[in-house]
Amino acid sequence: VVGGTTREVAHHRGRLADGREAVFADVPGSGEVGGDAHETLAREEVLRAHVVLYVCDGDLTRRQGEELRWLAAFGKPIVLVDRDQEGVDADYVSVDNAAVIALALAHLQACGWGEVLLISEPCSGVSSRSARRDTFTAAMAQQAGNPEGLRGSFWESTPDNQEQLIQRLRRLRAQAQGRRPAVLAGNAVATLRIAAAVQALGWSLGKELGFVGIDETEWAPLVGPGLSTVAQPTDALGRLATACLLERLQGMALPPRQILLPGALVARGSSAACPIQ
Repeated sequence: VVGGTTREVAHHRGRLADGREAVFADVPGSGEVGGDAHETLAREEVLRAHVVLYVCDGDLTRRQGEELRWLAAFGKPIVLVDRDQEGVDADYVSVDNAAVIALALAHLQACGWGEVLLISEPCSGVSSRSARRDTFTAAMAQQAGNPEGLRGSFWESTPDNQEQLIQRLRRLRAQAQGRRPAVLAGNAVATLRIAAAVQALGWSLGKELGFVGIDETEWAPLVGPGLSTVAQPTDALGRLATACLLERLQGMALPPRQILLPGALVARGSSAACPIQ
């Protein structure tokens, strides 16, 4: 099944907090079973709506980017959350990805980890991953040649290269040359793959390998000694995106804004400093 199974437009009535009536329309998505006829129904409903909530179960595809540009061409107010989209003039609300990487690297360095491997899902076409990779690469270039600085490298993880990830972690420890090796996971998916690889190697995070992951999860405290993370302010991002949308609906005509919020370090055992002997 591609896109979903919604076949027709369904309307649901409710009331807003101030008592006004609101009608919510559930429409077929792009690429739905049934093809063009269902997509035509959805687009007709979209053009009648005051607000469109465009839900994706992953990263924006090329086609989804084209649909956002189509919406923008009709004057629909758009707020992008977490994923920027080239060619769409809209408010953009996100965690500050550059600051997130800087925070994680500063923590690892302060705790004595010196050789860092950033592991990310593929970056092509995904603004947040690309920003994290580029910040990491620039930070490593700045510290090059400094014997007290961090050394770093980058690896893209996919569902099909898990065995190669295991070998890459072995090489990380071998190339550390006396430095304490650590990995920085680009998101929760990368974290799961790293945890599986470390288990396959018989290692423990915080001992053979340091770890910090971007994205706080409910299970992070339960893995090994507890996984250190940089938590994204998801609630604040949602509230801010909603506020931006309401401002646009009320007629605000400022140029598109970029609003970035900081992440928060949650330090646990996986990145703990080496105990004094």
